[in-house]
Amino acid sequence: MNRIQNKLLLGFIIVIVVGLIPPTVYLNNAALKQSTSEISDKLKSHTNSFLLYLQESSDDLNTATVKYAEAAGIRITLIDKRGIVLGESSLPPEQVAGMENHINRPEILQAGKEGIGIASRFSTTLKQQYIYVARKIDFPPQVQYIPTAQSLEEVNALANAFRRNFFITLTMFAWLMTGMLF
Repeated sequence: MNRIQNKLLLGFIIVIVVGLIPPTVYLNNAALKQSTSEISDKLKSHTNSFLLYLQESSDDLNTATVKYAEAAGIRITLIDKRGIVLGESSLPPEQVAGMENHINRPEILQAGKEGIGIASRFSTTLKQQYIYVARKIDFPPQVQYIPTAQSLEEVNALANAFRRNFFITLTMFAWLMTGMLF
């Protein structure tokens, strides 16, 4: 009888452990998608606010860009119609000239077709994952696109911590339950 109980308990443990993995992965992915969507909405709003700020600001384009980006806690890039970076809030002006052409970036391509483009990708400039929202504009005249961006480092760190804690808890549960068998 004891052997049958042990087998039933072991089967129960396996079903619980395996049964919890898919919903946890799903919930984690849904939370990441929701966070990314909220960040995109925030960046769209910041792009609109930044354009209004530019119209009223007496600062030169780069100074206004840096001031707004620092106050908002985001990254702003100014790109001309050929994809040449004119300004970047996260870099000093002397480094901007050496930046690669941005015309083929996914968010710029989409903004060129639809007026607004969204992409999540690794920044080769700052060496981390960002979400980008680019808008095609006609003011100021020399700027064609304004991508705003926010790092996904904190969101990814939270998701990784959640997964790690879940699997630690699941492992401890399985270990404790298995201990009951012997």
